[in-house]
Amino acid sequence: MKFSKKILSLMLALVMCLSVSVMFSSCGEDDNTNDSDGNGTQSTREDQNRDIVLAENGETKYTLIYSNTAENAVVSAVKAFQSVFEAKTGVKLSYDLDSKKGTDYEIIIGNTKRDESKAVEESVGYLEYTMELVGNKIIIFGYTAMGISKCLNTLGNKLTVKDGVCTYNGENNISGVEHEPFSHVPKYEGGNIQGFYNCDDDVYQLSINKTDAEDYYKFIAKLEPAGYTLYASNEIGDCRFATYTKDNEQVHVAFYPALGQCKIFAEETSYLPATEAENYTRVVTSSVMMPENDYRGLGIVFQIADGSFIIVDGGDTDSSGDPQGQVPRNLYNLLNQYKVGDKIKISAWIFTHAHDDHMTGALSFLETYHDKVEVDLFAYNFPTYEALKDAKDGPKSESAHKNYEQTLKGLRNKYYTDAQIFKFHTGQELKICDATVEFYYTQEDYYPLKFPYGNHTSAGFIVDIGGTRTLVLGDMEVECNERMAKAYGTAVDCDILSPAHHGLNGGTLTLYNLMTPDICLWGTIKDKFDRTEYNGIRSVRGYEHSMYLITNVKTHYTYEEPVRVELPLKS
Repeated sequence: MKFSKKILSLMLALVMCLSVSVMFSSCGEDDNTNDSDGNGTQSTREDQNRDIVLAENGETKYTLIYSNTAENAVVSAVKAFQSVFEAKTGVKLSYDLDSKKGTDYEIIIGNTKRDESKAVEESVGYLEYTMELVGNKIIIFGYTAMGISKCLNTLGNKLTVKDGVCTYNGENNISGVEHEPFSHVPKYEGGNIQGFYNCDDDVYQLSINKTDAEDYYKFIAKLEPAGYTLYASNEIGDCRFATYTKDNEQVHVAFYPALGQCKIFAEETSYLPATEAENYTRVVTSSVMMPENDYRGLGIVFQIADGSFIIVDGGDTDSSGDPQGQVPRNLYNLLNQYKVGDKIKISAWIFTHAHDDHMTGALSFLETYHDKVEVDLFAYNFPTYEALKDAKDGPKSESAHKNYEQTLKGLRNKYYTDAQIFKFHTGQELKICDATVEFYYTQEDYYPLKFPYGNHTSAGFIVDIGGTRTLVLGDMEVECNERMAKAYGTAVDCDILSPAHHGLNGGTLTLYNLMTPDICLWGTIKDKFDRTEYNGIRSVRGYEHSMYLITNVKTHYTYEEPVRVELPLKS
């Protein structure tokens, strides 16, 4: 079916090319060549396999064409091909924008205004790429610079020059796919494609803006006929989320009406949490806790009805640098005090982002106390090195970037082999016992913007236990919080708040004005909370948004001593 549609799309474009003059020399049978008026050649699928003369006698009629909105990586790929062509032939192959009037001899690259490229685009699945012949024109199309580069590289590598004639004699109909799961996703009608984003862990996102509910529901309606089965759906305010599965693939869709944006994720089958919590027997009063900490970082513990724990981050290790320091030791003592059974059972360990003051305490704990602990699930969503390398505090190398994640996976493989790994997306839910974790923000939401700092990759989520909602903002920065405010409105309201970035820069009055918490859990020590400055850094009280919370929220806790609040809160 897909093959036939492709031919039909090409034929539509070929009708426009009937008057194009012939420059190609045939290297095989030409029974399929149709000279419609003696001046033009219609290209069909059978007509693709012919040598293409691109230059002879020191000249070329061809011009490289790309869009005036093409991303820099596409322009670089075009210029790289131009250099290869000139090095092999000694002939300069010029390039121009698609806003200029077309000629009969063009190599059309990417998503342009040319009718030929639009016809090919209709027949190409997401993250597929192709090079095809339409009359005398070479059409190269891909949704990303990588796909386009692959076509141009193949074309450049297969150029041959003999007796002053430059010929492309490779397989003329090049095609491939960058990410197989996305090639099966139906096309989204409406809106504008902002681009594709590599979310890491072999997950890709298609981001679309200037779209609306009609476009979204049209797309959703295409998924089941395409073989996908609805696995889970969710609503946060006016936003809509749905996860679908198909064979060994899954698709997650997130729609934000207030932003006019839809994000589609495609990946091979990975862990998906159960849509309903398993039956349980209550053996403890649920609670939220913070271990004592004389240093820095974020560490929050929820104990749920069956006596197991959900942990968020874990803080740094110790101000002395001791890898088995005070922070992991205090965490162990707290969990051990309230555990049920012989071992500490952690139903889920959720990481907001991969910074040392959020992960090193956790990694030390997992190594030091592995024989006393069981873990069912690790949950996180970290970006690629490429996405973060240009941030002002970005990692110095890919190995440095991957260090915490690889260490976590190594500990999992060594000590916690039964633990699942969940790369969560915005709108998904994790239901365990009497707790529901609902993800409001991930690093994927920031695209198409570039990360200025690592804190912009932090996740934000609500943990609901018995109707008491605890909003954890990790180290989310201003832009992230502003997005949440615009997307969700008062759906961000909560009873307990862990303010953004320990109460430092990052929080916004826009977001905090939408909520009415009774309690703030400050991820900081009291000294830093109170002082105007601490080690040259402004204190919590030095920020307007934090002062708003101090003034309007009844109860505040810092790390000076262990904190435990029973849930649900009593009215």
